[in-house]
Amino acid sequence: MRIEPKDFQEDAVLLLTEEIESAQREIDRGRASGRAVLATGSGKTVIMTMLMERLWAGHESIAADPEAIFLWLSDSPELNIQSKEKIEAARTFSRSRLVIVDTDFDCEMFTPGISTS
Repeated sequence: MRIEPKDFQEDAVLLLTEEIESAQREIDRGRASGRAVLATGSGKTVIMTMLMERLWAGHESIAADPEAIFLWLSDSPELNIQSKEKIEAARTFSRSRLVIVDTDFDCEMFTPGISTS
């Protein structure tokens, strides 16, 4: 991560990591309700960028998943631009691993291998 996280952001990433691990166990048991939630607050983009990096590269209890692809959804074009710029400034994982969906996206399925942003 190219940006130094604040303590509360590090704490939020650890909590999300635990939620994702729990959600994955639920999915592995055949329960489709696995989910993780990030509450609103300051620094969501930094928190999510840290989480994406850890899921992609591995970190402590998280096994690396270099094939992971991250989907960023928002109903605000301005927020998408702001998020994309913040993520690009902070990320160390491959740009091809991130899809930021703009509000004009109107397809039932993504085209394999094609970024929408």
